[in-house]
Amino acid sequence: MPADGVPVLFTRKTVARARAESPLSVEPLPSLRRLGELVVERCGDVPASVGLELDVLPVAQFRRYESQLPGAALRRHRAGPGASEGHQSPWEIAPRGRGGGACRRGVSGASAGLLREGLSEAAFAGLIEAEARALGHQGVIRMRAFNAARCFYGQLLSGSSGAVPSYLDTPLAGTGLSPAIAQGASFKAIGRGEAHRL
Repeated sequence: MPADGVPVLFTRKTVARARAESPLSVEPLPSLRRLGELVVERCGDVPASVGLELDVLPVAQFRRYESQLPGAALRRHRAGPGASEGHQSPWEIAPRGRGGGACRRGVSGASAGLLREGLSEAAFAGLIEAEARALGHQGVIRMRAFNAARCFYGQLLSGSSGAVPSYLDTPLAGTGLSPAIAQGASFKAIGRGEAHRL
């Protein structure tokens, strides 16, 4: 994204799809080793300053950019989504509102008779997800943290499941379906009186 001129998106995979879906100029990036060379071709020289999202960028990746763009000052570009809405355009913010609305409407399916005693958390979560997906929710929520680029659309826990801690850095975690993914809905049956605590 140059200060002046046409932005370009270098992409390593699905170049044809990127060209079909992106309003930017799209060019193939055969290898990250060629990034510096391609930037110089587009800009005429290595830029004096390059903005990166340093709060979640792994050091190894930072070092690769540093070696490809010698002499450029690698600076923090902007804060992430959680820092301040003021750093994002309405175009970036709007999808979150649409996704949140679909999620709220999907969860309201609980009042439409989907929830019943004895149904497992996982089965009920599937019904709620079906409602949300039919309304346009993509099924994932992006997170701004190292090694946690996205998470599942939400946690559905009942009763004592809400007190089970896990590795996930959220207020609620749950047991999940197995220790392999130790968070989220489980096969635990939702008992009488637990529905109001979902």
